[in-house]
Amino acid sequence: MASGQVKERASVLQSKTQKPVRFEIFEGRRLSVAKWMENPLMVGSEYLWPGRFHERLHISTR
Repeated sequence: MASGQVKERASVLQSKTQKPVRFEIFEGRRLSVAKWMENPLMVGSEYLWPGRFHERLHISTR
């Protein structure tokens, strides 16, 4: 997110190669994510997809 809007492009690090991979987020998905992030339970959350166990802070990209 930047300036209150979901970015058009994002990147993740590949776990095997540790190289960044860029991908595009289409308008429909950006609107869905923005609406989801307005949920009061998401406010202040560092990760969109938190892990289910205490030792895992977030879900991996795999």
